[in-house]
Formats: sequence, C-alpha cells, structure tokens
Amino acid sequence: MFSTRSHRLTTGAVSAEAGLRKRHRKIVQGLADPWLLGDASLLRNHQARTALQVQSLNEPLFILNAILPTNQLQVQRGVDMMRSKGGWRVGVLGFGFKPSTDDLRGSHVVEVIEMLLGKGVELCIYDKNVNMAALTGANRDYILNHIPHISRIMVGSAAEVMDFAELVVVGNGAAEFRELVAARRPEQVVVDLVRIVDSKSVEGSYDGICW
Repeated sequence: MFSTRSHRLTTGAVSAEAGLRKRHRKIVQGLADPWLLGDASLLRNHQARTALQVQSLNEPLFILNAILPTNQLQVQRGVDMMRSKGGWRVGVLGFGFKPSTDDLRGSHVVEVIEMLLGKGVELCIYDKNVNMAALTGANRDYILNHIPHISRIMVGSAAEVMDFAELVVVGNGAAEFRELVAARRPEQVVVDLVRIVDSKSVEGSYDGICW
C-alpha cells in the first residue's frame, strides 16, 4: 500500500503529465509560448501557487522554483540572439501575453522590448489588441512602469512594422503575422519567439529561439 507521501508524489506526477499535455495543446493553438516554461496564467500566479504547494506537500519543489529563473535566462537569450543579428531598427509583432488579449501583465515580450530600449535600439511595435487609451487599472500601471513612453513606439498596423524593421521579432501567435513573415523582404531577419511558421532556423534569415 502506498504511503501518503508516495501517493502525493504519484498524484503530482500524473498532474504534471496532464499539465504538459494541456500546455502542448495551448502551444498548438497559439495560447502559450514554446520558448518559456509555463503559460501566462501559471507565471502570473507563480509565487502564490508555489507557496500553496509547499504548504500542502511539505516537499521541496525544485521544478516550480526553477521556472522564473529559467524564463529570465530565456528572455536574456532571446535579446542576445536579436542583438547578434545586427541592425538597430527592430520591429515587434505582438506583445500581449497571448494573441487575443490586451493584457500585458506577465508578457515576457514586454521585458524584451524594455531590454532592447535599454540597449539603444530603435523600436517599432504593434499589437492589434493593445490600445493605450483603453487600458485601465493594473494593466495600464504595469506597462507604464515598464515602458513609460510606449505610445511613442507603437504603430497602427503590422505593415508599418514590416516597412520599418531590419529585424522583425514575432512576439505572439496572431494569425495575421504568418503571411507577413512569409512575405518579408529578402534582407529582413526574423526572430520568432512563438514558432509562427513551421520552419527550421535558417542562418541570416529566420531564427527560432528553441528550434
């Protein structure tokens, strides 16, 4: 007969497998980022969830505790990859945490934008769901704390980003971005954070952070 501790750990393993399957479905549907651990709802409530798990299991949660540091390394890796491509005119397609929302809290693309601005990069960003005049409450406070002058670098169409950019960063899986990436100018380089197209990396043209 299983001990209570073994039962908890076995149940946790089954839950983890179910969670991985659910995450895979979200990636396929464009609702989760394949370059990061956990989906946005997990990441935004990570500390609270971890505290509750620690209290209920009384076990060290090495994987959960590694999620945020690992994602920070991935963000840095993404920025390093972008800068390695050269070019100081960078366009970002999509910066909400998923393609169908204006909620920017927990979006790691916002962190990427913030870091690129800090490096002196000239930026042009677009997300059809984000209208600064319509943002309210914690969501508005979050983005203004991270990028106070975001309105200056936002444009009204994805086409404007493509016209502007030497380097194009795909930040979420909005369907409108697929055709734009396929029709990019020969000299434009794409860094794809969400695998918007089913393609392997091609040096000097298309690069994905995890494939």
